[in-house]
Amino acid sequence: MSVSTYARFFRRAVGVRGVRIIFAAGAFLAVALISPPSSPSPAGARAAGPSADEARVLDDLADWVFDENAEDDLAEAVLDRQLGFELFRSYAEDDVRRALVTTLPHGELLWRKGQRWGVDPLLLAAMVETESGFNVEAVSPQGALGLMQVLPETADLFRPVDDPMDPAINVEVGARYFASQLRLFDGDLPLALAAYNSGPGNVMRFAGIPPFRETRRYVRRVLASYVGHLRDCWRDSGDLDWLVVES
Repeated sequence: MSVSTYARFFRRAVGVRGVRIIFAAGAFLAVALISPPSSPSPAGARAAGPSADEARVLDDLADWVFDENAEDDLAEAVLDRQLGFELFRSYAEDDVRRALVTTLPHGELLWRKGQRWGVDPLLLAAMVETESGFNVEAVSPQGALGLMQVLPETADLFRPVDDPMDPAINVEVGARYFASQLRLFDGDLPLALAAYNSGPGNVMRFAGIPPFRETRRYVRRVLASYVGHLRDCWRDSGDLDWLVVES
């Protein structure tokens, strides 16, 4: 069944609930349709509309898209609404993401390094914005350097470098190190960010985001910036026009 057929179905099934849930439902189904089904579905299996679990996911997705988590603890919201968040962050096509990233300082560099190390370039942009304000000459009181505030000893974990302030080297090391933290914490984004800021040992010690004001502020600021970039992607995705209907 085509996406447009699903869209017409949800216009009928959801009806008076309006644009918000239709928009989310269409996005959910668009994502689902590009993934191969695990087993054939019997004819008419979806005639009753989304299940209760699906409806909750769609509602969570709509909250992310329409900025209804603004007052929440974003780290907690990411965990509590995890499937909705994953749909939210995975929807936009690469060309939309790249167009947005390249409007930012050092955008082409962030795009290349993010693609190389499997880190969303929009997330890298949020980290650089928080770490250094895109200032290649930033140096912290603790000696962290450059765009991604890389410590010299962190750079040396991967390879000795002559100039860790060089933007290409700095982002390479930062992206690679952050990718290692994502793997270490099984893809848990808030924990990986906390580990990047305060070290993985502290995350393990406290079995979660450490109770350090700086670390909690860092995780919150990166997530807020990242979510903002993702919402821009949703707004810039022209293929969503067919989802907009009258409430």
